[in-house]
Amino acid sequence: MVAVAKLKLLAGGGHSNWKLLAALLCPFALKLPFFAQFPSSCADIAVSVRLFLFRLNRIFFDDSIPAAGGGEGRCGFSTIGRTPTRGCLGWFKSMRRCSMLYLHHFQHYQNSCPSAEAIVKNITWSQVSSNPALPAKLLRLFFHDCFVKGCDASILLDNPQSEKQAGPNQSLGGFVLIDAIKAQLEKQCPGKVSCADIIALFKASLWQVETGRRDGTVSLASNVILPSPLSGFDGLKQSFASKGLSVPISKCILLLLSGAHTMGRANCAFVTPRLFTFNGNGGVDPLLDAAYANSLKKTCPRAPPAAATVEMDPGGSLKFDASYFVALKKNQGLFLSDAALLQDPVAAKLASGFQDQKTFLAAFVQSVRRMGAVGALTGNAGQIRKQCRAVNS
Repeated sequence: MVAVAKLKLLAGGGHSNWKLLAALLCPFALKLPFFAQFPSSCADIAVSVRLFLFRLNRIFFDDSIPAAGGGEGRCGFSTIGRTPTRGCLGWFKSMRRCSMLYLHHFQHYQNSCPSAEAIVKNITWSQVSSNPALPAKLLRLFFHDCFVKGCDASILLDNPQSEKQAGPNQSLGGFVLIDAIKAQLEKQCPGKVSCADIIALFKASLWQVETGRRDGTVSLASNVILPSPLSGFDGLKQSFASKGLSVPISKCILLLLSGAHTMGRANCAFVTPRLFTFNGNGGVDPLLDAAYANSLKKTCPRAPPAAATVEMDPGGSLKFDASYFVALKKNQGLFLSDAALLQDPVAAKLASGFQDQKTFLAAFVQSVRRMGAVGALTGNAGQIRKQCRAVNS
C-alpha cells in the first residue's frame, strides 16, 4: 500500500514532480535506444515524462478510462499541446508502448519461425531492385488493408465480392510478391506466419515491426470505405477518427500518413477535377500553384487515357522523404485532399513542422505502427492462412 501511495503521489503530483523527474532522467534517457532514434533533447524528455506521468495516473487511478482497444483509451490523449509538431512527437515517443497494449510484440516468430523476417526482407528487396515502385505499392496495400476491417489481410482474399473488387482497390499491387513470400514461408515454417504480418513486415528492413497478427476470414467490397482523394478536411478527419483515434491524434496520423504521398503515382482521373472544373481561373483550383497546374495539364489532359498516371510528389515518386510537405506548403499537393490539409490551422502547422526530414521520418514510423495496430486479430481470433488468397478449408 505504501508503494502504491508513492506511485500515486508521483503520477498525480503535478507540475513540480514531472519537471524534477525529467531533469533527473535526462542525462541517462538520451543514451537509451528508445530516444536515440529520435532527434531528442531534454525538452523532448520533459514532454515524454509529463505525458507518461499523466497517463500513469489515469491508467492506474482513474477507472473511467476505457481499456485499450476501445477507442484511443489508455493509449491516447485529449490534447497534443500548444506546439502541434512537438505534441505529436511527444505523444508518439511516450506512447510507443501503445502497440504492446493494442497488439502483439516484436520478434513474435523468434521460436516458431526464426527466419520469417529475413525471408520477407530478402524476397521483397530482391524484387525492389528491378521494380523501384514496389515499396509505394506495398505501403498502399498495407494502408488499404488496415483501414477497412483492421490489419487482417482481408484485402488479399479472392472472391467475387471481396475487398479487391472495390473501386479504390482495383489499382492495388504487390499481390504476386505476397504470394511468393507466403509460399517460401510455408516451405520453411508451415502454418506459422500470417498473411497480415507478411504485409506489415515489408517495412522490417527500415524499422522494427510488431508482429503476431492473425488473418481474417471475411472480405467484402461493401465494407471498403476509404478516405477519398477528393475529400475535404472534415471528411478526412472523420475517416481517421472512425478508427478509434481521438481527434487531435487523428490529425497527427492523418498528416503523417498523407506524407506517404511522397512515393508512388496516381491516376489522372483523381487530378483532372482540380485542373478543369473550377469556375474562373481557367478551370484550375485556385488553391493549386499555377505553374504546377500547367505542368500537370501536360500529363493529365481534360480527357486523359484510362491508364494515365502522374507522380504524387513533384519532388520525385521513388524516394521516401519530407519533400511532400515542402511541396504542400507551396500549394503543390496533388489531390484535393492534400490541399485540404492546409485549411485546418493545426494541420497546417503540423505540415510546416514535418518539412524537417528527421522530424517527419521519426514520427512517420510511429504513425504506421499505430495504424498497424488497428483491428489486429490476436490470440485465437482468425486463423493463419495456408494461402493468402483463400481462407483455410
